[in-house]
Amino acid sequence: MKKLSFLLITFLLTINLYAERTGFGNLSKYVSIDLPEDIVLIDSTKTSWHLESTLLPVKAIISIYKNNKTCEQIMTETGEKLNVEAEQTLFDWNGIQNSLSIISGSIQGQASYGFGLCTKLSKDKRILLMLVWCPEEYKAECFPYMASFMDSLYTDSGSYFECGAFTTFLYPKNDEDEPLILNIAGKTIETKLDTSDLEAAQNFIENEYKVLCLYRNHSEWKKAWQRYYRLIFRDSCGRLKNLAQDVCAALEDSCADETDYAQKLLTWTQGFEYSREKTPSDLECLPSVLINGGSDCDSRSLLLCTLLQLVNINSSMLVSAVHSHALTILESDHPGFSFNINGINFLPGETTAKDLTWGKISSEQANLEDWVIVLLP
Repeated sequence: MKKLSFLLITFLLTINLYAERTGFGNLSKYVSIDLPEDIVLIDSTKTSWHLESTLLPVKAIISIYKNNKTCEQIMTETGEKLNVEAEQTLFDWNGIQNSLSIISGSIQGQASYGFGLCTKLSKDKRILLMLVWCPEEYKAECFPYMASFMDSLYTDSGSYFECGAFTTFLYPKNDEDEPLILNIAGKTIETKLDTSDLEAAQNFIENEYKVLCLYRNHSEWKKAWQRYYRLIFRDSCGRLKNLAQDVCAALEDSCADETDYAQKLLTWTQGFEYSREKTPSDLECLPSVLINGGSDCDSRSLLLCTLLQLVNINSSMLVSAVHSHALTILESDHPGFSFNINGINFLPGETTAKDLTWGKISSEQANLEDWVIVLLP
Protein backbone atom coordinates (compact mmCIF):
# COMPACT_ATOMS: atom_id res chain seq x y z
CA MET A 1 0.00 0.00 0.00
CA LYS A 2 1.21 3.49 -0.79
CA LYS A 3 2.12 5.17 2.48
CA LEU A 4 -0.70 7.47 3.57
CA SER A 5 0.72 10.87 4.46
CA PHE A 6 -1.08 12.48 7.36
CA LEU A 7 -1.81 16.10 6.53
CA LEU A 8 1.40 16.52 4.54
CA ILE A 9 0.07 19.15 2.18
CA THR A 10 3.20 20.05 0.22
CA PHE A 11 1.64 21.55 -2.89
CA LEU A 12 1.62 25.32 -3.29
CA LEU A 13 -1.78 26.95 -3.25
CA THR A 14 -2.01 29.88 -5.64
CA ILE A 15 -5.53 31.06 -5.00
CA ASN A 16 -7.06 34.44 -5.63
CA LEU A 17 -9.87 36.14 -3.79
CA TYR A 18 -12.59 34.34 -5.77
CA ALA A 19 -12.07 36.81 -8.59
CA GLU A 20 -14.83 35.22 -10.65
CA ARG A 21 -17.29 36.45 -8.03
CA THR A 22 -15.78 39.74 -6.90
CA GLY A 23 -13.23 40.89 -9.45
CA PHE A 24 -10.61 41.61 -6.77
CA GLY A 25 -7.59 40.08 -8.44
CA ASN A 26 -4.84 38.61 -6.25
CA LEU A 27 -4.87 39.54 -2.59
CA SER A 28 -1.83 37.39 -1.93
CA LYS A 29 -0.84 34.19 -3.69
CA TYR A 30 -1.15 32.28 -0.42
CA VAL A 31 -4.48 33.75 0.72
CA SER A 32 -8.11 33.10 -0.13
CA ILE A 33 -11.40 34.16 1.34
CA ASP A 34 -14.50 31.98 0.96
CA LEU A 35 -16.94 34.89 0.96
CA PRO A 36 -20.74 34.66 1.23
CA GLU A 37 -22.32 34.66 -2.22
CA ASP A 38 -23.95 38.10 -2.06
CA ILE A 39 -20.83 40.11 -1.23
CA VAL A 40 -20.05 42.87 -3.73
CA LEU A 41 -16.98 45.05 -4.18
CA ILE A 42 -17.69 48.74 -3.62
CA ASP A 43 -14.21 50.24 -3.89
CA SER A 44 -10.59 49.12 -3.90
CA THR A 45 -6.93 50.09 -4.05
CA LYS A 46 -3.92 47.84 -4.57
CA THR A 47 -3.92 46.94 -0.87
CA SER A 48 -7.48 47.54 0.35
CA TRP A 49 -10.97 46.32 -0.56
CA HIS A 50 -14.31 47.76 0.59
CA LEU A 51 -17.16 45.23 0.54
CA GLU A 52 -20.89 45.18 1.20
CA SER A 53 -23.58 42.54 1.56
CA THR A 54 -26.66 42.81 -0.63
CA LEU A 55 -28.75 40.77 1.82
CA LEU A 56 -27.97 42.42 5.16
CA PRO A 57 -26.71 45.87 6.25
CA VAL A 58 -23.17 44.54 6.64
CA LYS A 59 -20.02 46.26 5.40
CA ALA A 60 -16.40 45.12 5.47
CA ILE A 61 -12.86 46.22 4.70
CA ILE A 62 -9.90 43.98 3.96
CA SER A 63 -6.46 45.60 3.96
CA ILE A 64 -2.85 44.48 3.60
CA TYR A 65 -0.02 46.19 5.50
CA LYS A 66 3.75 45.91 5.43
CA ASN A 67 5.21 43.98 8.32
CA ASN A 68 6.76 47.00 10.05
CA LYS A 69 4.17 47.14 12.86
CA THR A 70 2.53 44.59 15.13
CA CYS A 71 -1.06 43.41 14.76
CA GLU A 72 -1.88 45.25 17.97
CA GLN A 73 -0.50 48.52 16.64
CA ILE A 74 -2.37 48.24 13.35
CA MET A 75 -5.64 47.45 15.11
CA THR A 76 -5.17 50.36 17.54
CA GLU A 77 -4.39 52.80 14.74
CA THR A 78 -7.38 51.57 12.72
CA GLY A 79 -9.70 52.15 15.67
CA GLU A 80 -8.32 55.67 16.06
CA LYS A 81 -8.80 56.43 12.35
CA LEU A 82 -12.40 55.23 12.48
CA ASN A 83 -12.93 56.94 15.84
CA VAL A 84 -14.35 53.76 17.36
CA GLU A 85 -13.52 51.63 20.37
CA ALA A 86 -11.59 48.51 19.43
CA GLU A 87 -11.23 46.27 22.49
CA GLN A 88 -8.45 43.85 21.57
CA THR A 89 -7.82 40.27 22.62
CA LEU A 90 -4.77 38.28 21.56
CA PHE A 91 -5.28 34.63 20.67
CA ASP A 92 -3.49 31.79 18.88
CA TRP A 93 -4.73 30.61 15.50
CA ASN A 94 -2.97 28.67 12.76
CA GLY A 95 0.25 28.58 14.76
CA ILE A 96 0.64 32.33 15.28
CA GLN A 97 -0.66 35.03 17.61
CA ASN A 98 -3.48 37.18 16.27
CA SER A 99 -5.49 40.15 17.44
CA LEU A 100 -9.29 40.24 17.45
CA SER A 101 -11.32 43.29 18.41
CA ILE A 102 -14.93 44.04 19.18
CA ILE A 103 -15.69 47.32 17.41
CA SER A 104 -18.27 49.80 18.65
CA GLY A 105 -18.87 53.45 17.83
CA SER A 106 -19.96 55.69 15.00
CA ILE A 107 -18.79 54.61 11.53
CA GLN A 108 -19.74 56.87 8.63
CA GLY A 109 -22.09 58.72 10.97
CA GLN A 110 -23.98 55.62 12.13
CA ALA A 111 -23.79 53.80 15.47
CA SER A 112 -22.15 50.51 14.54
CA TYR A 113 -21.03 47.17 15.95
CA GLY A 114 -18.64 44.62 14.51
CA PHE A 115 -15.31 42.82 14.64
CA GLY A 116 -11.74 43.22 13.51
CA LEU A 117 -9.14 40.53 12.90
CA CYS A 118 -5.44 41.24 12.38
CA THR A 119 -3.10 38.39 11.41
CA LYS A 120 0.35 37.95 9.94
CA LEU A 121 0.74 36.29 6.54
CA SER A 122 3.68 34.06 7.30
CA LYS A 123 4.61 33.41 3.68
CA ASP A 124 5.14 36.97 2.52
CA LYS A 125 5.77 38.83 5.79
CA ARG A 126 2.77 41.12 5.53
CA ILE A 127 -0.21 41.71 7.81
CA LEU A 128 -3.86 41.31 6.87
CA LEU A 129 -6.66 43.24 8.56
CA MET A 130 -10.34 42.27 8.26
CA LEU A 131 -13.09 44.55 9.54
CA VAL A 132 -16.79 43.75 9.39
CA TRP A 133 -19.62 45.78 10.92
CA CYS A 134 -23.32 46.57 10.84
CA PRO A 135 -25.63 49.21 12.36
CA GLU A 136 -25.84 48.74 16.13
CA GLU A 137 -29.58 48.11 15.96
CA TYR A 138 -29.07 45.09 13.68
CA LYS A 139 -26.20 43.40 15.52
CA ALA A 140 -28.25 40.40 16.71
CA GLU A 141 -29.63 39.79 13.23
CA CYS A 142 -26.24 40.25 11.54
CA PHE A 143 -24.02 38.42 14.04
CA PRO A 144 -24.15 34.98 12.31
CA TYR A 145 -23.28 36.56 8.97
CA MET A 146 -20.41 38.60 10.40
CA ALA A 147 -19.06 35.57 12.27
CA SER A 148 -19.19 33.55 9.05
CA PHE A 149 -17.39 36.33 7.19
CA MET A 150 -14.62 36.37 9.80
CA ASP A 151 -14.31 32.58 9.62
CA SER A 152 -13.91 32.63 5.83
CA LEU A 153 -10.22 33.58 5.80
CA TYR A 154 -7.48 31.13 4.73
CA THR A 155 -3.94 32.42 5.10
CA ASP A 156 -1.95 29.41 3.84
CA SER A 157 -2.43 25.80 2.75
CA GLY A 158 -2.46 24.55 6.35
CA SER A 159 -5.37 26.79 7.32
CA TYR A 160 -7.63 24.86 4.93
CA PHE A 161 -7.58 22.18 7.62
CA GLU A 162 -7.90 24.40 10.70
CA CYS A 163 -10.98 25.81 12.42
CA GLY A 164 -11.72 29.39 11.36
CA ALA A 165 -10.14 32.28 13.22
CA PHE A 166 -13.32 33.66 14.74
CA THR A 167 -14.55 30.27 15.94
CA THR A 168 -11.11 29.59 17.43
CA PHE A 169 -11.40 32.89 19.29
CA LEU A 170 -14.92 32.08 20.57
CA TYR A 171 -14.18 28.46 21.50
CA PRO A 172 -10.50 28.02 22.38
CA LYS A 173 -9.24 24.50 22.95
CA ASN A 174 -9.18 23.63 26.63
CA ASP A 175 -6.57 20.87 26.13
CA GLU A 176 -8.63 18.40 28.16
CA ASP A 177 -8.97 15.04 26.44
CA GLU A 178 -12.19 13.10 25.84
CA PRO A 179 -11.03 9.45 25.48
CA LEU A 180 -12.66 7.65 22.57
CA ILE A 181 -12.53 4.04 21.40
CA LEU A 182 -13.39 3.25 17.78
CA ASN A 183 -13.93 -0.23 16.37
CA ILE A 184 -13.09 -0.25 12.67
CA ALA A 185 -12.46 -3.35 10.50
CA GLY A 186 -11.80 -5.52 13.52
CA LYS A 187 -9.35 -3.06 15.04
CA THR A 188 -9.84 -1.38 18.41
CA ILE A 189 -8.48 2.14 18.07
CA GLU A 190 -7.84 4.28 21.12
CA THR A 191 -7.98 7.97 20.30
CA LYS A 192 -9.32 11.23 21.74
CA LEU A 193 -11.05 14.54 21.13
CA ASP A 194 -10.75 17.82 22.95
CA THR A 195 -13.61 18.21 25.42
CA SER A 196 -14.45 21.60 23.92
CA ASP A 197 -15.01 20.18 20.44
CA LEU A 198 -18.59 18.97 20.72
CA GLU A 199 -20.11 22.27 21.81
CA ALA A 200 -17.91 24.36 19.54
CA ALA A 201 -18.54 22.24 16.44
CA GLN A 202 -22.31 22.13 16.86
CA ASN A 203 -22.55 25.86 17.54
CA PHE A 204 -20.47 26.50 14.42
CA ILE A 205 -22.88 24.42 12.33
CA GLU A 206 -25.95 26.20 13.70
CA ASN A 207 -24.38 29.59 13.00
CA GLU A 208 -23.55 28.62 9.40
CA TYR A 209 -27.06 27.24 8.97
CA LYS A 210 -28.50 30.65 9.85
CA VAL A 211 -26.36 32.11 7.08
CA LEU A 212 -27.40 29.38 4.66
CA CYS A 213 -31.07 30.15 5.31
CA LEU A 214 -30.55 33.66 3.89
CA TYR A 215 -30.16 32.04 0.46
CA ARG A 216 -33.31 29.90 0.34
CA ASN A 217 -34.76 31.97 -2.48
CA HIS A 218 -31.47 33.31 -3.81
CA SER A 219 -30.27 32.63 -7.37
CA GLU A 220 -26.94 31.38 -5.95
CA TRP A 221 -28.45 28.93 -3.47
CA LYS A 222 -26.34 26.05 -4.80
CA LYS A 223 -23.10 27.98 -4.23
CA ALA A 224 -24.30 28.89 -0.75
CA TRP A 225 -24.96 25.21 -0.07
CA GLN A 226 -21.46 24.31 -1.29
CA ARG A 227 -19.92 26.97 0.92
CA TYR A 228 -21.90 25.70 3.93
CA TYR A 229 -20.43 22.22 3.65
CA ARG A 230 -16.93 23.49 2.79
CA LEU A 231 -16.79 25.53 5.99
CA ILE A 232 -18.13 22.68 8.11
CA PHE A 233 -15.55 20.36 6.53
CA ARG A 234 -12.83 22.83 7.44
CA ASP A 235 -14.01 23.14 11.03
CA SER A 236 -14.23 19.35 11.30
CA CYS A 237 -10.67 18.91 10.03
CA GLY A 238 -9.44 21.23 12.75
CA ARG A 239 -11.00 18.95 15.36
CA LEU A 240 -10.24 15.49 13.92
CA LYS A 241 -6.62 15.76 12.75
CA ASN A 242 -5.17 13.67 15.57
CA LEU A 243 -8.03 11.19 15.40
CA ALA A 244 -7.51 10.73 11.64
CA GLN A 245 -3.83 10.03 12.27
CA ASP A 246 -4.69 7.42 14.91
CA VAL A 247 -7.13 5.67 12.56
CA CYS A 248 -4.62 5.69 9.72
CA ALA A 249 -1.84 4.29 11.91
CA ALA A 250 -4.09 1.44 13.06
CA LEU A 251 -5.43 0.44 9.63
CA GLU A 252 -2.92 1.21 6.90
CA ASP A 253 -0.76 -1.93 7.26
CA SER A 254 -3.84 -4.11 6.65
CA CYS A 255 -4.95 -2.25 3.50
CA ALA A 256 -4.10 -3.25 -0.07
CA ASP A 257 -4.39 0.32 -1.33
CA GLU A 258 -6.16 3.61 -0.70
CA THR A 259 -9.52 2.33 -1.96
CA ASP A 260 -9.29 -0.62 0.41
CA TYR A 261 -8.59 1.81 3.25
CA ALA A 262 -11.57 3.91 2.18
CA GLN A 263 -13.75 0.78 2.05
CA LYS A 264 -12.98 -0.08 5.64
CA LEU A 265 -14.12 3.40 6.66
CA LEU A 266 -17.21 3.21 4.44
CA THR A 267 -18.25 -0.12 5.95
CA TRP A 268 -17.73 1.32 9.43
CA THR A 269 -19.97 4.35 8.77
CA GLN A 270 -22.62 2.09 7.25
CA GLY A 271 -22.92 0.43 10.66
CA PHE A 272 -23.87 3.63 12.50
CA GLU A 273 -27.32 3.96 14.00
CA TYR A 274 -29.50 6.22 11.85
CA SER A 275 -30.63 9.31 13.74
CA ARG A 276 -31.54 12.94 13.04
CA GLU A 277 -30.17 15.89 14.97
CA LYS A 278 -32.93 17.82 16.75
CA THR A 279 -31.57 21.24 15.91
CA PRO A 280 -32.51 23.80 13.25
CA SER A 281 -29.70 22.60 10.98
CA ASP A 282 -30.67 18.91 11.32
CA LEU A 283 -26.94 18.19 10.98
CA GLU A 284 -24.96 16.49 13.72
CA CYS A 285 -21.40 17.68 14.26
CA LEU A 286 -18.69 15.07 13.75
CA PRO A 287 -17.47 14.94 17.37
CA SER A 288 -21.03 14.04 18.36
CA VAL A 289 -21.25 11.40 15.62
CA LEU A 290 -18.06 9.80 16.91
CA ILE A 291 -19.05 9.95 20.58
CA ASN A 292 -22.70 8.94 20.24
CA GLY A 293 -22.57 6.66 17.20
CA GLY A 294 -25.70 8.02 15.52
CA SER A 295 -26.05 10.11 12.40
CA ASP A 296 -27.73 10.61 9.04
CA CYS A 297 -26.42 10.75 5.49
CA ASP A 298 -24.80 14.18 5.36
CA SER A 299 -22.99 13.92 8.69
CA ARG A 300 -21.70 10.44 7.74
CA SER A 301 -20.58 11.68 4.34
CA LEU A 302 -18.80 14.63 5.95
CA LEU A 303 -17.09 12.30 8.43
CA LEU A 304 -15.90 10.02 5.67
CA CYS A 305 -14.60 12.93 3.57
CA THR A 306 -12.82 14.44 6.55
CA LEU A 307 -11.03 11.25 7.56
CA LEU A 308 -9.99 10.55 3.95
CA GLN A 309 -8.86 14.08 3.09
CA LEU A 310 -6.80 14.30 6.29
CA VAL A 311 -4.66 11.38 5.05
CA ASN A 312 -4.42 12.85 1.54
CA ILE A 313 -6.97 10.57 -0.16
CA ASN A 314 -8.98 12.62 -2.64
CA SER A 315 -12.67 12.60 -1.81
CA SER A 316 -15.57 15.03 -2.01
CA MET A 317 -19.26 15.17 -1.30
CA LEU A 318 -22.52 15.23 -3.24
CA VAL A 319 -25.73 16.63 -1.77
CA SER A 320 -29.14 16.57 -3.41
CA ALA A 321 -32.39 18.40 -2.82
CA VAL A 322 -33.97 16.06 -5.39
CA HIS A 323 -33.13 12.93 -3.40
CA SER A 324 -32.86 14.55 0.06
CA HIS A 325 -29.60 12.69 0.37
CA ALA A 326 -25.82 12.98 0.53
CA LEU A 327 -23.01 10.77 -0.79
CA THR A 328 -19.25 10.66 -0.47
CA ILE A 329 -17.28 10.35 -3.70
CA LEU A 330 -13.77 8.88 -3.92
CA GLU A 331 -11.15 9.28 -6.64
CA SER A 332 -10.35 5.70 -7.59
CA ASP A 333 -9.54 3.49 -10.59
CA HIS A 334 -11.34 0.50 -9.07
CA PRO A 335 -14.29 -0.93 -11.02
CA GLY A 336 -17.78 0.35 -10.31
CA PHE A 337 -20.17 3.10 -11.29
CA SER A 338 -18.42 6.46 -11.31
CA PHE A 339 -19.14 10.15 -11.80
CA ASN A 340 -16.69 12.04 -14.02
CA ILE A 341 -16.06 15.44 -12.47
CA ASN A 342 -13.48 17.76 -14.03
CA GLY A 343 -11.92 14.81 -15.81
CA ILE A 344 -11.57 12.69 -12.66
CA ASN A 345 -13.52 9.49 -12.04
CA PHE A 346 -15.11 9.40 -8.59
CA LEU A 347 -16.76 6.30 -7.16
CA PRO A 348 -19.80 7.15 -5.02
CA GLY A 349 -20.07 5.73 -1.53
CA GLU A 350 -23.46 5.09 0.11
CA THR A 351 -23.07 5.50 3.88
CA THR A 352 -26.62 4.61 4.99
CA ALA A 353 -27.03 1.15 3.42
CA LYS A 354 -24.97 -1.77 4.71
CA ASP A 355 -22.65 -4.00 2.70
CA LEU A 356 -22.31 -1.71 -0.32
CA THR A 357 -18.89 -1.05 -1.79
CA TRP A 358 -17.60 2.06 -3.50
CA GLY A 359 -19.22 2.43 -6.92
CA LYS A 360 -22.59 0.98 -5.96
CA ILE A 361 -25.62 3.26 -5.57
CA SER A 362 -29.28 3.19 -6.56
CA SER A 363 -29.83 3.66 -10.29
CA GLU A 364 -32.30 6.43 -9.43
CA GLN A 365 -29.39 8.46 -8.04
CA ALA A 366 -27.05 8.03 -11.02
CA ASN A 367 -27.78 11.37 -12.72
CA LEU A 368 -25.09 13.88 -11.74
CA GLU A 369 -27.43 16.77 -12.60
CA ASP A 370 -29.48 15.86 -9.52
CA TRP A 371 -26.52 16.57 -7.25
CA VAL A 372 -24.68 19.62 -5.94
CA ILE A 373 -20.94 18.90 -6.06
CA VAL A 374 -19.02 19.99 -2.96
CA LEU A 375 -15.36 19.86 -3.95
CA LEU A 376 -12.97 19.92 -1.00
CA PRO A 377 -9.32 21.01 -0.73
